[in-house]
Amino acid sequence: MPQEDFPTSRLLGWKELGEEVKALREVLGEPFILATNRNILSEVAFYGKAFPRVYQYGGKNSQFKLWGGLKEEKGKDALIVLGSNKKLPSEIERNFSKCTFLKEFQVVKKDLRIKSFSLYFCEDLKGL
Repeated sequence: MPQEDFPTSRLLGWKELGEEVKALREVLGEPFILATNRNILSEVAFYGKAFPRVYQYGGKNSQFKLWGGLKEEKGKDALIVLGSNKKLPSEIERNFSKCTFLKEFQVVKKDLRIKSFSLYFCEDLKGL
C-alpha cells in the first residue's frame, strides 16, 4: 500500500527517524542537522534530540531560519535529512568539502513502507 493510501502515514515514523538520526549523530561525531523541509526538521529536532543544532535551507520561512546560527557551524560537518529518494541539492553540496550519501532510511509498519528519507553526511561547511 503506498504512503498516500495509508490514512495516518503523516503521523507515523517520526520516532524511528529520530532514533536513526540520533544514532548516526553519535557515530559521526555529533554533526549539525540540515534539511530543506521544515516539517521533517521539526520532527527530527524533537525525536532526534538534536535541538538547537538544526537548520533549514531554502523553503518557506520558519523558526529554523529565524533563529540563525548556521554561520557558527562553518568548518563543521552536517547530517542532511531529505524526503524520499531526494538527491542532495547542488547548492548545498557545493558548500561542503565532501558529501556522501549514507542511506535511504525506510519506515515500515506491518510490512508496508510508510515513508522514507534520504540521509547524507557532508563534511566541512564552507558557508551557506
